[in-house]
Amino acid sequence: MFPAVSPDARDELLGTLADLPEDRAVDKITDTITRLLADVLQTDPAGLDPSLNVTDLGLDSLLGVQFLTQARELFDIRLGPADLATGRTLSHFARLIHQRLDLGTGA
Repeated sequence: MFPAVSPDARDELLGTLADLPEDRAVDKITDTITRLLADVLQTDPAGLDPSLNVTDLGLDSLLGVQFLTQARELFDIRLGPADLATGRTLSHFARLIHQRLDLGTGA
């Protein structure tokens, strides 16, 4: 199970993302949520292609709720089931998270 996120760890992640250019921040978010999804699916993150539809990766509605809950806690943003439906791939979902974080432009 993905460990509970401490406020310090969340602040460190968000600070790192804020310092990165947008494309690198989205890549970092993609890597992070790929690991999070792998944990939810109990699989190796290396086997998850972020460009594939999340349902093709094995995400169903029950696991989707678990994934969204962990992503909300990790990034401290509002996410709902409709957002996951909109973000059919992890790459798309990472861009959505980046937009919601409103980090501005990185270095």
